Amino acid sequence: NSPYHFFSENQRWGYYFEYGFGDFEMSLQNAGDLEVDLGTSAKGSYFYFSPVAFYNFGDSIKLKKKDSFLFGVGAGLGYLQADGDIVFTETTNELFNFDVKGADISVFVVMEYLHNEWFFRAQGGGPSLEDGEFDYDVFDFSMVIGYSFYL
Repeated sequence: NSPYHFFSENQRWGYYFEYGFGDFEMSLQNAGDLEVDLGTSAKGSYFYFSPVAFYNFGDSIKLKKKDSFLFGVGAGLGYLQADGDIVFTETTNELFNFDVKGADISVFVVMEYLHNEWFFRAQGGGPSLEDGEFDYDVFDFSMVIGYSFYL
């Protein structure tokens, strides 16, 4: 079965569900055009789940004929937990400690080219969290080349 669901028989507009999760750890910061070690670090984990609405340009995805290009966007639920410290290198050079966790919105975007059973996909998304003073955003990006088949 295909993960894609269509709103009509013409198979142009449709939807599917996307999710992602992971851990991260960082010890370098951008300072101008350079990534430098300022003695700061951050670590955390995230999760997101998003329905993605898409438009299919080209041939039918379900019939896997010739070529198809899909573009989609979605918004859903995300969770972020992160703690550490950073230096505000672009403004005050102040050291800032943070410890945030919570659920908020997640966003997702996808572009996929399909040729018969082969596909190329570029996608990205993740949670965004506000604590009243700052916004904390995680953007999980990937590019995949693959071969698909349905059992």
